[in-house]
Amino acid sequence: MPFKFNDVQDLLNEKKKKAVVQKYKGSPNFCRMFVSLYGLGLLYFIFNVWNRLNEIGIGIKLRMVIISLLFTNIYSFYSASKKDPGYLTKENVETVCKMYNWDGIYYVKKDCYTCNFIKPARSKHCSICNRCIAVYDHHCVWINSCVGLRNYKWFMMFLLTFIVICGWGSSVMFQLLVRNHNMHEVYKMKRFDIRSNSYKNLTDTDTVMAHLKIQPGLTILFAILTFLIPSLIFYTLYQMSLLPKSKVLSSTDSSVIQNEPTDYFYKPEDASKLSKEKWELAVEEDLINPYRKPSLSNTKMYFSF
Repeated sequence: MPFKFNDVQDLLNEKKKKAVVQKYKGSPNFCRMFVSLYGLGLLYFIFNVWNRLNEIGIGIKLRMVIISLLFTNIYSFYSASKKDPGYLTKENVETVCKMYNWDGIYYVKKDCYTCNFIKPARSKHCSICNRCIAVYDHHCVWINSCVGLRNYKWFMMFLLTFIVICGWGSSVMFQLLVRNHNMHEVYKMKRFDIRSNSYKNLTDTDTVMAHLKIQPGLTILFAILTFLIPSLIFYTLYQMSLLPKSKVLSSTDSSVIQNEPTDYFYKPEDASKLSKEKWELAVEEDLINPYRKPSLSNTKMYFSF
């Protein structure tokens, strides 16, 4: 007896259900590495830079502000890493489904075969955590957790305070490097050139090497922050640009559009002369993006949990 279409479809669904497994279990090594580097940099700053703040005129009030920001940064990192990012369970999935509607374009009704319930709009099953996350943004290896609806505010607070602390620390270390440059009269130092058999002024590389000999930790830490801060600012600004549009990183990828002919294909003008197979695939710009218009309510949503 030949297979019917429904029978084949059932077999494919059963195969898909069995194929849904946890491919990779998350490792905390990146998170541990970040915490270790963070701690080492902080300890060096406390024991080698903090006691020199008087030299560049930084008073007690500004120090208290920085200490407050530092504790806020540490707490927000802990909260983003350890608190619930928005795990979906059979008990709360109906509530989350009512919060966001399926638009039929970017988000369609789908079953999660691993968690055994309908996935709400804007949610995604994380293959690393092996759980569905409400308003899934991405899985961050640096906090060893997903970024979702319930910890997004802590993740953003961590980024913002981290940028301020790194920027302030970088400016302080730059002023101390300039002070070292003048105190040790690096600008007067000479290097011996073998070819010309004479002394010449230091090159930029020679100047850096001189500072590495004077205070190596300060020079290395300043160089790391100089390269780190621009990338942090760019990433944070990009995340903030998505907030008013109620978008997240996982929804900016065009691959979320499902290739279903009934929903995402459009007919040419004279569609009566053409078969369904000759319909053209709609590009993303042709679709109505419900998350394109920015609004303040979209931004408030992430900070209400």
